[in-house]
Amino acid sequence: MLTRTPAEDRQSRPTPSAIPAEIVGVTDLSTGVLNVLWEDGEFVLSRAVRGEPLPPLLTIAPTSLRPAPDTVARLEHAYALREEVDSAWAARPLALVRYDGRPNDLHSMEWASRRCRGNG
Repeated sequence: MLTRTPAEDRQSRPTPSAIPAEIVGVTDLSTGVLNVLWEDGEFVLSRAVRGEPLPPLLTIAPTSLRPAPDTVARLEHAYALREEVDSAWAARPLALVRYDGRPNDLHSMEWASRRCRGNG
């Protein structure tokens, strides 16, 4: 059995399904600060604020440190449908990464900013 230290668990890493190598740095959460925006008991929506020049991201992650398989499957399913999502009306997932030992679905803040300004 492979064990990791807490510091290794905190590093964000792409899941096996995930991200082209050229955008791995863009999806790194290890230097970011997560501000919780909403929580429903199963998932938490946060804004990941990272240093310049990286833009902030929206993250959706299980609330539990040991999420149920169904919860993880919902995140993986949402990510799998990313190409089918119309970015004119919904935030398209950018990546599915592991951070703090949990899967995190990452979304661009651009969509949210457009919606708040009324441009989308």
